[in-house]
Amino acid sequence: MKLLDSLQDVVNAVGPVRRAWFTTFTYNLDLIESYIAPVLAGADFPKTPDDYHRLQQDLFPIDGEAPIDIRVFHDIRASARDKVKRTSIPLYGVDFRSPHLNTPERRRFGDGFFHPKVIYLEGKNGAFVGAGSANLTLDGWGRNRECFHFEKLEGQSNRRAVFSFFRRIFTWCGLATNGQFPQVRGDEREVHRWRFVSSLSEESFLDHLAKGAPDKLTIWTPYLSTSLAEFADGIQDRHACFSDFAVVPDLMDGSKIRVPQPAVDAFLAASKSERRRSLYFDPTGAKSESSDARSRFSHAKVWLTPQHIAVGSWNLTRSALGVHPTRNNLEAGIVLFKQGGKPPTALRRITGDNAKGWSDEEAQESKDELDGLKRPPVSVLVTFDWLGDRRWSWKLISTIEPEVLAQLRPELLLPTPRGDLAVSLAKMPEGEKIVGDCGFMLKQRCVSLRYQEKGERVSTLVWVNECHPEERPATRFGYWEDLISSLIEGLPERDPRGRNPIAYDEDSTTEPNGSEGKSKPSISELSVSYFRMFAAMKGAALQLRDAGNPTELRRRIASYPGSVCEIVESTVQAIEANPQWSPIYRWFLIQELKVLVGYAKKIWKKAGRENQKTDLGNIDFAVLAAKIPPLPAFPQAEAKIVQILEFARAETGYP
Repeated sequence: MKLLDSLQDVVNAVGPVRRAWFTTFTYNLDLIESYIAPVLAGADFPKTPDDYHRLQQDLFPIDGEAPIDIRVFHDIRASARDKVKRTSIPLYGVDFRSPHLNTPERRRFGDGFFHPKVIYLEGKNGAFVGAGSANLTLDGWGRNRECFHFEKLEGQSNRRAVFSFFRRIFTWCGLATNGQFPQVRGDEREVHRWRFVSSLSEESFLDHLAKGAPDKLTIWTPYLSTSLAEFADGIQDRHACFSDFAVVPDLMDGSKIRVPQPAVDAFLAASKSERRRSLYFDPTGAKSESSDARSRFSHAKVWLTPQHIAVGSWNLTRSALGVHPTRNNLEAGIVLFKQGGKPPTALRRITGDNAKGWSDEEAQESKDELDGLKRPPVSVLVTFDWLGDRRWSWKLISTIEPEVLAQLRPELLLPTPRGDLAVSLAKMPEGEKIVGDCGFMLKQRCVSLRYQEKGERVSTLVWVNECHPEERPATRFGYWEDLISSLIEGLPERDPRGRNPIAYDEDSTTEPNGSEGKSKPSISELSVSYFRMFAAMKGAALQLRDAGNPTELRRRIASYPGSVCEIVESTVQAIEANPQWSPIYRWFLIQELKVLVGYAKKIWKKAGRENQKTDLGNIDFAVLAAKIPPLPAFPQAEAKIVQILEFARAETGYP
């Protein structure tokens, strides 16, 4: 993938990547997680579940380097083509119905598409911006003919244009913009070699291309206006310098232009001496017959004049150029000044005799396919915060009239330990819920959005964006005996023995506790003596005591392998799975859990008092303590045993 190689070159140039923002119409999760993310993190391409866990930690490291601020913005109508999400890379569906739709620009987006393909990378050596035609899909990065261009971000105008572009997208998605965008220095020199242009810019890319009064405009694009002749008239009326107007479309099935036949005929017939119109075929896009007899889809959008060239997401349509009365797209690209030239000599003219347009049926199928890309009636930002108390939050970000919202009856289904929690967005469009027990989130990265449509209850999926993904538990011990052994030896988070990655793939054979599909032996067969059990709990307490800072302490309580949370959950599972264990052994084991949770709560409160100015997050110890089962009961006939246990309680300080 040439674009992946170019991305690698830019990553090398910026140094360690600190910000990586992507915009796209549609996307493939596999491309993002298996190829793009490893390049950003400087990691190997993942293949196994364990590889993806290591990649997660490279993107959002637990210690040392700060996590990469990686974000992917896509059109709200574009759903994932993959069903499994393996990392915590956040995905945001952009919806132009947000409360901030009333923009100061002359264009109104309305029902238009979020269509830009922009990459912003920032590191210690500066920032780069790239723009072009390639969506974040395997086709866009590996199969189609695409065009993409990167530039080092320099110059006041370019910085303001890029930051204004992303600031508006953040606002559309309901994200805070404070601190995200650096101040543009007033003394920074201008760069006259290139310009970043979007649908939010004061000047359009055509305004820039028209500078220098070029006579010829050549456009590579797969999609054309259905009223092509009239649209070309409008462009030439506004920019009279484009007296020679040439279009190089992608030919569907190797012969057909993607507009009805009458539109093709009208475009060619409108050619006059003062306004020349031409269609061309680019044979360089065809693959050799030995590999594939079909031509590759030419998805590139390039606008060329003798002086300048523009590379971006602009098709030759009214929506793309922002002149549609009700539906304008958000587009973006880069104009390169004084880098234009003549079209390639390989182009072959398409004449009126061999110009083939779509049939009425094909045109209707294309329209139906476009109309079928429906956005949900409401859009909502759903977040899960891994820091401390494990908290859901949600925010309705699309503007809906109250009476319409009441008819839709939208609600979110948020998983909780006691089943799905239904949250009415009509009554509570914004709120939060502390979860405490977050085991269900270790695999699940989406929630359901339900609403009423034509008398039926419709459900769609919404990606969950994770706050503090570096706090997400990555692995856990497959067997209770392995956990006990590691606690005795010390620092279980650094001991890979007996640990397995928490499953990502719903089709994986991995069991919920990470045992990777092994035949799990009965715990009654495992040898965990009284002495080893006591030593393990003592080791866990020592690790809490020796935590070097509040962050490490929190992780040893909540997210590290062998954390207090895992000790409680794994031990409770062992107790429930083995009712034949001696009640005396279970009594001591439960008491040890209570002591450990009590000690963790005590040392955590002490850390909070000593670090009052630092946000340490919250840990719900009440939820953790509630997981511990009650002490076993002993019959009256075993009064001697009860007496011994009471003596042990007094000697050890058990609760």
